Amino acid sequence: MNLFTRVLLVAVVVVFGAASSADAGWVLSQTSGDDVLISKGKMRSDSETGAVIFDGTTGVIHFFDDARKVYASGTADEICAGMEQMMEKVMERIPAEQREMMKKMMGEGNAPKVEVI
Repeated sequence: MNLFTRVLLVAVVVVFGAASSADAGWVLSQTSGDDVLISKGKMRSDSETGAVIFDGTTGVIHFFDDARKVYASGTADEICAGMEQMMEKVMERIPAEQREMMKKMMGEGNAPKVEVI
């Protein structure tokens, strides 16, 4: 499941999780075979190597990587800040001409437009 799909699903969970008080859950079947489970303001997405759980009630995201036996969690702001720091360190090690090419390819400064219809 790509990043855009996960972000869209998180938005759906937040909207429906905050507005819904039912105890029933949803199962979103993906064409890739990975199901997304949504219940009581939480979303779980499994993959071949682990799982991601988003708790809409607390705003905390949990990452499980079974292959490397690694677990991490944090709020979306904390995770984004950590990713930005990691990318800055990676970019520092890349030669200047390659760094500029990568920035153009990644569209630095152009925030993606996300729309929930």
